[in-house]
Amino acid sequence: MTRVLLPDEGAQIGYYSGLLQSAYAIPTTFMDGVWGNISDIVGRGPVLLAGLLGYGFGTLLLGLSTSYAVSLCALAATGFFSSNSVVAKGMIAELAQDDDSRAWAYSAYGVVFSTAGVVGTLIGGFLADPKLFEHIPFLLARPYFVACSVGTILAVVGAIVTAGNMMKRRPSAGRPMYTALPGDIEKLEDVRPQRAVQQSSPAASDVRQESCFRLPAFLQAYVDIVSCRTAVPLILYASYKLAHSLFNAALPLLASAPIAKGGFGLTPKSTSLGMTALAVTKLLAKAFYVPIHRRLGTKWTYCLGCALIVPAAIIAPLFGRIWLWESMLLSAILVGTGEGLCYLSTIMCLTDAVGPRHYGLIHGVAGCLGSVLKTVAPLISGAVWEWGVEIGAIWVIFLVVAGVAACGVFISARMGPTAKWIAEEEDMDERRALLI
Repeated sequence: MTRVLLPDEGAQIGYYSGLLQSAYAIPTTFMDGVWGNISDIVGRGPVLLAGLLGYGFGTLLLGLSTSYAVSLCALAATGFFSSNSVVAKGMIAELAQDDDSRAWAYSAYGVVFSTAGVVGTLIGGFLADPKLFEHIPFLLARPYFVACSVGTILAVVGAIVTAGNMMKRRPSAGRPMYTALPGDIEKLEDVRPQRAVQQSSPAASDVRQESCFRLPAFLQAYVDIVSCRTAVPLILYASYKLAHSLFNAALPLLASAPIAKGGFGLTPKSTSLGMTALAVTKLLAKAFYVPIHRRLGTKWTYCLGCALIVPAAIIAPLFGRIWLWESMLLSAILVGTGEGLCYLSTIMCLTDAVGPRHYGLIHGVAGCLGSVLKTVAPLISGAVWEWGVEIGAIWVIFLVVAGVAACGVFISARMGPTAKWIAEEEDMDERRALLI
């Protein structure tokens, strides 16, 4: 796209294409938390609807654009409205009440999300080929319009379905469809188990509230959601995300680096085969998550996922020169399986850590954390890779990945969340009424 929009900037294509990607990524870094919090306040349905319409408009604007500046704004708009996955996780948590139901629902969500990513990438790449429309002047000037318009049509269809379901499930007696966070952003005492609340003394609670510096209401919620109960799931989520981002940046570097520098000297096409195997295996792990979770539970399923990443991270750099494709594929398969199990387990842990009033907020905060790590991890991976090349030890970055995954195993095994948020009886009655 950058080459089409800026044909005279051949020497700086990488710089300008990076700006386009950043225009999308930067808003997602903080909007996940914002939209998640708003969905707690006004309900999931309206936020999902706004996200679909906003994303569809940004995608259409991107397809119509013949200017680099307009494309930059269009991608920023899509990034601003790209948090529907966060809101969807909160809605699934409200609809699925028990472990088995949530494991099945989140597994189905993961499979659909991954499949859509693969299919969408293939369709987008095919429809963006200018040769398909070389006799249509409008499309020659806008070679990405057809691909983007398909995305817009899907967004409109999704918005119609969402609006139709909102009309069918109108709240009764003026009550919201979903449990909402009060406007004054109350202290999140309901994220603790009922027994823990009973054990805390009023005096200690008063001291804690007096000593805390109160931020503005719209920011205080993000501080209050972080507690002893939510810290461990967030740390587990961060461990998985960091290992995932580091490995996905390091493996292509190893595969494509010249043999003289310790790499495998593979072409980009050959390198993509390893990443494709990782993506397919990750999809299969999500599809078979339910029987694994039913046998091991959330905590130990996460442990298993991280434990698979530890040896997988070092297989390729250690054995790649002897068994190139065998080690590449084995590493990708193990990492893909581990990532699929860790991803769904962290969603389960985050959901279990809070009550229904804060599903959107906790997944939004986790989404913000994940965006930050995905931004920082490639920089860390590149720096450690270059240092490893200088000292003749390119395996160092993979040792870092194994170390991060090992930390995830240790934290989950020793301090993993086993107790769930316990709702008070009146909250359960309210949830039953809302779901009915």
